[in-house]
Amino acid sequence: MDLLSNSNFFKYWGKAKQPIEVDYALMLGSDAEIAARYHLTEAQLQQKAKKLGWQRASSEQPFHEYHLLPYHSLDVAAVGYVLLTHNTAYLKYFSQLTQWNEKDCIQWLTFLLALHDLGKFTESFQNLKPDLFKQLQKHPSVMEYSERHDSLGWLVWNQHVKALLAERNIISLAKSRRQSPTLDIDSSVAAMVGHHGQPPRPRLPHEAHAYLNPEDFEAVTGFIDNISPFLLEPNSSFPICNKEAFKLASWWLSGFAVLSDWLGSNTDYFPYHSQPMPLKDYWAMALEQAQKAIQQTELVNCQPNDLLTLTDLLPKKFDHAPKPTPLQALAGEWPISQSPHLFILEDVTGAGKTEAAILLASRLMRVGQSNSLYFALPTMATANGMYGRMSTIYRHLFMPNANPSLILAHGASDMVKDFKQSVLPKPEVTQADYGDGTTPAGAHCNAWLADNNKKALLADIGIGTIDQALLAILPSRHQSLRLLGLLNKTFIADEIHASDAYQHELLLSLLRAHAAAGGSAILLSATLPQKQRQSLVSAFAEGAGWADSNVHKTDEHSYPLLTCLTSSGLQEAVVATRESVKREVKVSFLSDQPAISAVLENVMANGQCACWIRNTVKDAIEAYETLKAEYPDWQIDIFHARYALGDRLDIEKRVMTRFDDKSSSMARSSQLLIATQVVEQSLDLDFDYLISDLAPIDLLIQRAGRLRRHSRDRQGDRITGVDQRGQAVLHVYAPDLVHAPTHQWYANFFPNAQKVYSHHGQLWLTAKLLEKQGQFKMPEDARSLIEGVYGDDAQAAIPDTLLHRSSEAEGSDRADASLAQLNALTLEVGYDDSFTNLWWDEAKTPTRLGEATVQVYLAKWQDGKLKPWYSDKEHAWALSAVSMRAFWISGEVVPEDIPNAEWERCKASLPAQGKWGVLLPLRLISETGWEGQALRKVKEQDELVTLIYDARVGLRIKD
Repeated sequence: MDLLSNSNFFKYWGKAKQPIEVDYALMLGSDAEIAARYHLTEAQLQQKAKKLGWQRASSEQPFHEYHLLPYHSLDVAAVGYVLLTHNTAYLKYFSQLTQWNEKDCIQWLTFLLALHDLGKFTESFQNLKPDLFKQLQKHPSVMEYSERHDSLGWLVWNQHVKALLAERNIISLAKSRRQSPTLDIDSSVAAMVGHHGQPPRPRLPHEAHAYLNPEDFEAVTGFIDNISPFLLEPNSSFPICNKEAFKLASWWLSGFAVLSDWLGSNTDYFPYHSQPMPLKDYWAMALEQAQKAIQQTELVNCQPNDLLTLTDLLPKKFDHAPKPTPLQALAGEWPISQSPHLFILEDVTGAGKTEAAILLASRLMRVGQSNSLYFALPTMATANGMYGRMSTIYRHLFMPNANPSLILAHGASDMVKDFKQSVLPKPEVTQADYGDGTTPAGAHCNAWLADNNKKALLADIGIGTIDQALLAILPSRHQSLRLLGLLNKTFIADEIHASDAYQHELLLSLLRAHAAAGGSAILLSATLPQKQRQSLVSAFAEGAGWADSNVHKTDEHSYPLLTCLTSSGLQEAVVATRESVKREVKVSFLSDQPAISAVLENVMANGQCACWIRNTVKDAIEAYETLKAEYPDWQIDIFHARYALGDRLDIEKRVMTRFDDKSSSMARSSQLLIATQVVEQSLDLDFDYLISDLAPIDLLIQRAGRLRRHSRDRQGDRITGVDQRGQAVLHVYAPDLVHAPTHQWYANFFPNAQKVYSHHGQLWLTAKLLEKQGQFKMPEDARSLIEGVYGDDAQAAIPDTLLHRSSEAEGSDRADASLAQLNALTLEVGYDDSFTNLWWDEAKTPTRLGEATVQVYLAKWQDGKLKPWYSDKEHAWALSAVSMRAFWISGEVVPEDIPNAEWERCKASLPAQGKWGVLLPLRLISETGWEGQALRKVKEQDELVTLIYDARVGLRIKD
């Protein structure tokens, strides 16, 4: 087609530079004049230019103020085309999801991607740059931009493009929707135009003519007529689809559109072009640039290592080759078929569940059932620990010439010094927002590259909190990118027994979605109640479209257990246990502080180490201060979640050094740690003695896993063989077990923890069971302990006085599970159904329930300056932040002696300019203590609250 024939589409810009960059590049005035024009100093202008990579225009390097919309549309389509042809996983799974053949997949997804910015072919969007609009269109406009361009794109599709494609015989329109299977193209178009993180609005407040005009339609027509000959085969028509399958597929297609748009907007690969040229010629250029982008960002499949053995995954210790555990040996022998797999591995601490899971994931990769994995952990601390373990072995999963990426994903991953970003290079150019709540893809690309939480699921090996995966099935911005990241990945989740009712229900939704896309999952746990195991199996079977499989009723002999579900059905295998990890733990109850002190005095006198796990931060601090006052010469440390992040990471590192598997008797000698639940999950810690506040039975078993975890001699040094430290004793701090407890039995003894573990009847069952047995053996007693507290028969033994509390807890669990069902996306209705699925900002999307929290930024008031609490060149404020219950802190107090200019300067330097947090100025009041004030809401009224921070003890409210 001739360049000048129906080429009005060249009057539309797709991306444009900001006026300040244009003035700087074209030297429209001196730097001083330009700076003054934009209310900057000359130094600030130069700093901005350097940071954002602005270049002066020259005859050798033409400067383009804008990038024409047809070119940007083809950039994005080219990225999608190259991803499909170079990343076999995407093509394979999109073909399965859409039920198209691979040729149709490539052709039609590429064509649809070229339509992703239809909404920019509108006068209202174009008039966001009035001067540029007038330059290109040769007339001014008064039309306001009142609707997002993704929603405008959906309007253009329905008002014009659909009929145009029917007229061109590319799609067919039947008289009724029911008679038109090809109208399932609607779901895919919604996925493409909704590439800014959520679906387009299906209905706008005004009639279509308020947003669209004939000139825009003419430009769209010309654009489609120009690209169809080289993007579509002659006489092509949209393939007939399975309507339900296509609605489901639209969620992953949306993620594909997001990824293609972000890469296609990266000016490192797709520089601006503002001069018209034949679109077929530009397409050839775009394909070449897309190949460079995909190659340099490494978003291609790495070949799995067909020769991987368990030895590659296990560290060599004590100068001899490692021997696989029974679970690991079974994982290496278990038959792998051409089917999605669900594995549930239930085993004791020390059974090697992590390595067994990685070995299974590797074997799934070898047969083409996945090409990568995501490891989901319950907390940031456990994710950090897993990242450290995986960093030494992950390359063994792939061929030697591969360059796989390993990413850590959670809210503080940037603060982990060993972590290195590795998926996409960070571009230099940052763009401003459009002003409609959507961010230009180039800017989102920058934000995304710095936000490893989103890109982690695209990495070959992702390590992070389970929250990052759960966001894939919640209505949060860019959830579809996370869903795409899980495509063709083995999803591994650890410590799944630790999930509450809300998070467990979300996990079930995620398993359904992952199975529906043909994915596999491996779930790791201590002992699971039978009901919970059945729900996991049923959810996966439902998502995969298989008949529900019933797990076998478990007894004391069916643990440890490997459960495997495939298209062939359910299989279960009892796993043997090594003698070295069989455990017999004596249980001793303590009911007052003197009894605890007596135990600890014995520990300290013998040069051993101990840990007391408390159920709340307040209880932990009180225990720490009491023992410090009573025994000032003891080496006591405290570890909980209410520290500035930098201090918390330092403490975590110190704790790991003293008590991990490599710790020596010298490091451990006479050390006492007071901790909360932060040490009970996945951290590889080993204490000679352990005291725990009364908690649910599964958590006490989990905490006991930190008791004499590694084989050591009497002094505490590592050895091979049987541990030499004698009988392991778990001391449980609990109220006396009277025959007829009052309804306040637990609450009076643990007033701060009564709402943390609210099912007081099950706490009573836990204590009664352990008191009766006096000890437990693992793995022999695992099932009987769990079912003895959580089984249906056990509930009948709860005392009448505790039934009310128990009923309240069970009702709350049911309500939480129902809320999770309500919040989770209904994928079956398709991406374009925004009535069924209500969309939230990501910051407001709950992956966990609980009281609202607020980020508190700690600042030292010193020498007339507000300084971050924690010193760091790159992340000082992030490392100075601590999370607090919003009940305690709701707003800021500006001290009278801090100048307003200094306060505003400090606020501007905070993440997001402090929009989502509270700045807390602190003054030194003692050798290590700092004090500050904030506001809290009490009956809708602001009340002054005083807080004290100490790097050793953390943040607390002053009584």
